[in-house]
Amino acid sequence: MEKRRTQRPPHSDTDSEAAADDFDYYDAVHEVREDRNRAAKKSTFDIDEAQEIWRIAARLQAEAAQRLENRSKALADPSDRGSQDHKFSVGELTAIAEEAGIDAEFVQVALEEREAQRYSSVTLSDEAGDRASRFLRTPENRIDISRVIRAPKKDVLDAMRAIFPAPPYNLELMEVVGDEDRLADSMLVFKVPQLSMVTTASELNMFSYHMSIADLNRMIVRMHALDENSTEVSVQLDMRYGKVRNLTYGVGISAIFATLFGLIVGLAMGKKVGVAEGIAGFLLTGIVTGYFSSWLYRWAYRRGLKKGESQIEDLLKRVDVTARTGGSFAKIDA
Repeated sequence: MEKRRTQRPPHSDTDSEAAADDFDYYDAVHEVREDRNRAAKKSTFDIDEAQEIWRIAARLQAEAAQRLENRSKALADPSDRGSQDHKFSVGELTAIAEEAGIDAEFVQVALEEREAQRYSSVTLSDEAGDRASRFLRTPENRIDISRVIRAPKKDVLDAMRAIFPAPPYNLELMEVVGDEDRLADSMLVFKVPQLSMVTTASELNMFSYHMSIADLNRMIVRMHALDENSTEVSVQLDMRYGKVRNLTYGVGISAIFATLFGLIVGLAMGKKVGVAEGIAGFLLTGIVTGYFSSWLYRWAYRRGLKKGESQIEDLLKRVDVTARTGGSFAKIDA
């Protein structure tokens, strides 16, 4: 609401008071502005201030994404382009993203990541993925793990060459998205061995066992140089294939147990009490058993995901140590 000043007649006795009020008002405004300038120059923030800054940054990022979506729709508008089948060039993709406040480097990473996802085990429909997410109570479609290693990219790549294909990991390089002569600057797609591929009669490979629980069978690795002596390694695991497989297994197992226990209870009640009571016992036992079986399966699946994440974290720790030491410690004789 706009505030209005009361008009005073000229040369009244209250003129001096009004002038004093004006000076007080402008002094207050100046003080508020100075406080804002000082706050903008702060180098440290308490928890409340930090949370506010994060909220603002998140809002700005969301607004940038919305601008990007609006811009892409405008470019594909048939009134503008004459057809809804307009194909965006890489230059257009980059320009639109930059207009929305997204750095061109992230567009390039997105292009490489999309190319790497083509090497997933199977192509799944969005409908199948949604059903699996609802059943498993797991909306995420991928696992992202990263680690900063205090070593140059070349040393990190050498460590990966030594560790990834060796036991117990047995990771197989499937494809290089980028320059095959510059692996450290490319996105690497690995095939993760499943339990049946590496299990022998004498031992159980725990890495493949834990990765098999949630069917994590594809891994994408990317390195990003933070400076000359620091490298961030990012690992991405595709969950979609495993989620759909676990939907099939989970529903099947729950249905089998529900039917089996329902029949046992229903037949027992039917013989002792009556047919109607037996049918009721079958239905009630089936519902309870099916619910409990589904809950137990979801718990096992989520536990498998945590175990898989833990295995990848351990893998990156080994790469970290090897990259920093050159693996020389393992060569020292006892």
